[in-house]
Amino acid sequence: MAANTAAAPETKRVYLPVPAVGEVFRNPGYGQALRLLATEGPHDFYEGEIARAILTTSEKLGGTSKPRHLRRWVPIAPPSYTITSKP
Repeated sequence: MAANTAAAPETKRVYLPVPAVGEVFRNPGYGQALRLLATEGPHDFYEGEIARAILTTSEKLGGTSKPRHLRRWVPIAPPSYTITSKP
């Protein structure tokens, strides 16, 4: 993990200490976000509980993101590929 990333308190809270090989890594906040996405849909990421958490964390860390930034964001899907034959 890069030194500047490890210095951020939120990064430390989520990712440190680094689990040993074979040890279970738990991230309950991420699990909750996935549950919200499953039950509330992608809307929650842009305007719901997840959006509020993103904006709160951003503000705590000195970010300038506002609700309008999340509402206007449009995901870009990667291009799809079709395999028509074996190489």
